[in-house]
Formats: sequence, C-alpha cells, structure tokens
Amino acid sequence: MTISDLLFLAFSLWYLLCSFSGGFTTEYAARGMLPLIIFAFRIYASSPDVSKEKAVDIIIEASVWIALISVIKCLYTSISDADLKRLTFPFDYSNACGIYFAVCFFRAQKSSEKFFRICKYIFAVAVLLSQSVGAIILSIGALFYTYISRRKIKSLLFTAGVILVLSIIMHERIIQSGGTFLERLLHIHDGLLCMADNPVFGIGAGKWELAKNYYQTGYYSANAIHSSIISIGVHSGFAGLLLFVAFCFAECRKTDKNNLLCVIIIMIHAMADFTLSFAAIDVLLILLKTDKGERKVGIKPVLKAVISAVAAVFLVFLFACLIISNVFQNKVIHGTDTQQLCVEYKSSYCLGASVRSGRCLASALSKKSDSNEKLFKNYRFMPT
Repeated sequence: MTISDLLFLAFSLWYLLCSFSGGFTTEYAARGMLPLIIFAFRIYASSPDVSKEKAVDIIIEASVWIALISVIKCLYTSISDADLKRLTFPFDYSNACGIYFAVCFFRAQKSSEKFFRICKYIFAVAVLLSQSVGAIILSIGALFYTYISRRKIKSLLFTAGVILVLSIIMHERIIQSGGTFLERLLHIHDGLLCMADNPVFGIGAGKWELAKNYYQTGYYSANAIHSSIISIGVHSGFAGLLLFVAFCFAECRKTDKNNLLCVIIIMIHAMADFTLSFAAIDVLLILLKTDKGERKVGIKPVLKAVISAVAAVFLVFLFACLIISNVFQNKVIHGTDTQQLCVEYKSSYCLGASVRSGRCLASALSKKSDSNEKLFKNYRFMPT
C-alpha cells in the first residue's frame, strides 16, 4: 500500500464512522460505505496483474455504446415531445452524464487508437445534449487549453465559432443556469454553517436532508448539497475533509499528465455538484491516477484479509436490512393493516434502524397514501 492508499483508507473509515453519529441507521450507513467500496476497488486496481490503462480503455469502449444509446434515447424523446430534452441516461441526472462523457471525450481524444478518436464525437454530442452548463464550460476550457498548448489556432477559431452559434441556440438554458449557480453558492454557504457547528464528526452521510431546514438561509428545494467537496465536510467534519484533501494533493502530484486534465475537470465539477456521489465516476477517477514513483508501506496479508472479511459481512448485513425495509414499505403502500405493521416494525431491528421505514409507517398511521407512494419511490432510487 502507498501513502495515498493509507490516506484514502483513513478517510474512508472516518467517513463511515461519522455516518453512525446519532446511532445506526441503515440508509445512512449504506451511504457512508461508498468511500470504502471505492477504496476496495482502488486496492484491486493497484494489483500488478491489473493494467489501469487497459481498464480505462475497456470502460471508454463500453461508454461509447452507452453514449450512443443515450443520444438516441434523448433525440427520440425530444422529437416525440417536440421539445429538446436533456440527456439523462445512464445516471438519471444530466449533470453527471455531462461530466462523465466529457472525461470520456478527452480520454478518447488522446488515445492512439483510431476507433476512440472517431468515437470522441459521440461523446461530444452527448455532452451537448446533457445541457450541463458546468460540464460544457469545463470541456470548452480544457479544449482551448489543449489547442493553445499545441498551437492549433485554426482549430481554436473554428471551435470558438461553433460555441458562439451553440450559445445563441441554448441561450435560455444558459440564462437558467445562472439562477442554479447562485443556488449552489447558497448550498455551499449553508453547508459551511453546518460544518462550523459540527467540526469534528460532521452530521453523518446522507443526513443533510434532516439538517437542511435548520441551516437553510434562502429558498431551494434540493435535499442534497450541490458540492461533493462541501458535502464531505458536512458529512465527516473538517477532519474528514482534511484527510480527503490530503489524499487529493498526494494523488495529483504524481498523476500522469495525459490524465491530469480529466482529473482536474472532475474535481472542479465536484466543487459545484454532487459528482463524487456516483460510483462510476469515482471508479473512472481512481483508474485515471497512477501509483508510480510513490514509496509503498507494507501491510500484513492477515490484516488485509480481516479488513476485507469485516467489510464483506457488513455489506451483506446492510443489503439484508435494505431488502427487509423494501418489503415493509411495499406492504405499507398496498394497505396492510396498520396494527400488524406496528407489531412488525417494533419486533424487527432492521426496520427500527431504517429511517425510510419509520417515515413510511408514520404516513400510514396518518393515512397519507400519496406520501407512502412518494417515500417508496424515493427509497428505490437511493444511490445505495
């Protein structure tokens, strides 16, 4: 293991520990597991038997077809509704699609294989159709930097002309993005207030939806802070944020120049969106970094085995709890007798530890069937 690995492990364990603040809750613990799962992938990807470059190429090749499906789906929906829709597949969130396909574009552009250099245009179309202003601006900036560094003045002028035309076509979306950007600044401001009140352990992963009404200083309906970096501080305090920042500096210092641009794009985007909440983007980020030139620290195989076993058992436990909660919430939706639901809820540890199950039962007792349906839909799409 490298120094960076140890920093990432310390951050992952601290982040998970902070998710237990205020007691164990299944959904919040599941969210708190994300960094540890990415760490496990990082250790696997650092194995001498695994080529990171080849792994990235495999992901980019698969992403070509994903982007193509996404573009076709977006265009079909837009034509059917006679209105230009935003591309959302596969993340069900346009901004995440935009930054992911932007990274794929630059990785394909720098590839020595002709197939990737041709397919970069599919990624470019996907980024534009996502209508993610942040992803598009970062892509334009990175593209201009590439052209200037390589002295491709003609390409620079042509791209600038295309961008000017597109900005006129998409002027409504650009104006709209100004309002959402100000809203994100408000998210960051409120998140900093929360961090100041909870500097050591934070409030735990996923709990901002509970704290939002207390710290909210302006109007917005989003239940997530649109900044992964600030969210890390809110969830795990300044201690967790410092560990994460230290890891990032240690990594960027030795990242290959061909991949550094992609890493920078992701991290800047993460400042104004919850980019790092998507495991696929995290995996790509890990693969874009290299471990060359860093001193390694020896870890006994027995310790690795124990850590892996404990993590695996905990994951299975969380998975079982989430399934039990899922079944219970389905019973509430289908009108099971409330007395029977109360008995089942009180006798089950897994249900008692599930905030969604508790809310769903409370809604059933209040006879708010619409709320039950909404809670269940929200639960199903949680990024657990």
